[in-house]
Amino acid sequence: MITDILKIHNDNVNTANLAARSFTQISELRKKALASMFDNYYITTHKLVEIATIRGVHFIDDSASTNINKTWFAIENVGLPVIWIMNSDTEMDNLASIIDTVSNRVRIIINYGQTYNARIFQNAVKTIIDAPNLASAVRVAFMYAAEGDAVVFSPSIGSAEDITSNARVFINAVNEL
Repeated sequence: MITDILKIHNDNVNTANLAARSFTQISELRKKALASMFDNYYITTHKLVEIATIRGVHFIDDSASTNINKTWFAIENVGLPVIWIMNSDTEMDNLASIIDTVSNRVRIIINYGQTYNARIFQNAVKTIIDAPNLASAVRVAFMYAAEGDAVVFSPSIGSAEDITSNARVFINAVNEL
């Protein structure tokens, strides 16, 4: 009888030890997962952030996309018909690498900057419009947008310093609509 009680007690102790060990491991994993989520926070501040929805048109700040690969990712993952506001100063060679994605996902390109490299997409997109600056590009995009479209500002060029200033201009232009 005492051996039965000791056996039950040992089973309970083993179960409690196992539970405690599991809890510790899970909480460590959770801490690591949370830490890793915030490790790259500064990079994702302006990455695919919906700023506003106006008359069914979604305005998405992707100013953190400072190269063509990040822009490709954004266009691929929006999930809505895209009106892409791009900086035309992006190099032609880089733009050529995303022609298929642009052809399948982008309805309209609004091009701003010093050059007009968006012409590389003339066979992929029916409408390419030039704008003198980013604020004008936002207004033009809104004029051409239909309900359910996403206006995505993804410059695909720039530096870390440009991200915040570009985002500020885009957000202010959207708020003025």
